[in-house]
Amino acid sequence: NMGIKSYMLSGDNVKTAAAVARLCGIPADQVFANCLPKQKSNRIQRLQDAGEVVAMVGDGINDSPALALADLGIAVGAGTDIAIKSADVVLVRSNLMDVPVMLDLARHTLRRIRLNLFFSFIYNLSCIPLAAGLFYPSMHLRLPPAMAGLLMSLSSVTVVCSSLLLRRYQRPRLMDMEFGNDSLAALKSQPAAGGHEVVDLESPVARKDNKPGFNLGWGRRGYTRVRDGANGEP
Repeated sequence: NMGIKSYMLSGDNVKTAAAVARLCGIPADQVFANCLPKQKSNRIQRLQDAGEVVAMVGDGINDSPALALADLGIAVGAGTDIAIKSADVVLVRSNLMDVPVMLDLARHTLRRIRLNLFFSFIYNLSCIPLAAGLFYPSMHLRLPPAMAGLLMSLSSVTVVCSSLLLRRYQRPRLMDMEFGNDSLAALKSQPAAGGHEVVDLESPVARKDNKPGFNLGWGRRGYTRVRDGANGEP
């Protein structure tokens, strides 16, 4: 609902990455397994070259190059020091559910900044000519210096008060969802969409022309056909 396309760049093997992606609702063709640090950076660079604005979430040493390259680097608080230093944002609670909360709060903050700028522009556009005596020859309207100084201070006070309204921000209800054992069991029982392919970056085919190294089909019992391009074993 936030209009964000999610990718998974994992250093884990194909089966593990596909299982986690299924629980998270990430399409299989947007999952890349067996990623090396350089391959993660290359994938982010490709998205940026395509005109995408990329945010990267990571916690390990292998994620630090990608965190530094991304337009927005988000590090998990319990991650390594180098990942935290490479990121722009740190999740103090080490909870990935704080990522959409952070993005939602950032959007609220940006809207508040634009509102403050618009209000300040209109306020000053109307008060500065009045304080300068522009309307005195025709309407005999003018502001005493003391009143002009008071109105100038009032402009700053209203902007600060408007910004303080962000203290009333409430996280979306969707972000309060907790994934316990029952929730995970329910997710596992849901069939996923079939026909997608996951990219194994360690397969010979993927290394040669960046095509998927194995095919993955979903069934009611989980994986129906999985073939690793690296060793050909199901």
